[in-house]
Amino acid sequence: MITFEKINIELLKRFLGDSINLNVSQKGNKFFCDSSKTCSIVKKDDAIVIELEEEKYLISKSSGNYYLLDYKSADNFHRYIFNIDGEKALFVFKKALNEEEILHLLLSIFFIEKIL
Repeated sequence: MITFEKINIELLKRFLGDSINLNVSQKGNKFFCDSSKTCSIVKKDDAIVIELEEEKYLISKSSGNYYLLDYKSADNFHRYIFNIDGEKALFVFKKALNEEEILHLLLSIFFIEKIL
């Protein structure tokens, strides 16, 4: 079971894409999703803390396991270099991402990499 707390589920689904169907239910301010793995995903201030089967991960804008290393923009292109659990990843978008979108993009990458 995956538990989400203070996570924007619609934004996460947008980054995951249509091919990944999350069957999410809600109880109070928490969301739940069936999974063979046990995982808790909680947004705390400007970071997302994840506990996945006794391992802890941190997603933030400036530090942790998943974070933004560098950002540059020119014309209508916005280039992001992220640290993805020790590896560098380059993403280019036509629009700038806000902090919430950056966190949820990194969460979607974590989700695909570690949970699916």
